[in-house]
Amino acid sequence: MHHLQGGSRHEPYSYYTDLGVPHSATSSEVKAAYYRAARRCHPDAIAPDTPEAEAKRLGREFQRVTEAYKWV
Repeated sequence: MHHLQGGSRHEPYSYYTDLGVPHSATSSEVKAAYYRAARRCHPDAIAPDTPEAEAKRLGREFQRVTEAYKWV
């Protein structure tokens, strides 16, 4: 069972969903999924002409996948 830090909104099962991997994923599959997601939504990778709302959404997604990777 995964333990959650105080105030976290995520349930343990959603970490796998956030990373796009099944519960049966190996550690190397989890790592690869995290790196793919992080490259897609990392704040430094967002183009300067990206609309502000989209940039904020990508920033939130990056935080979510980073938290998921930390706990999976």
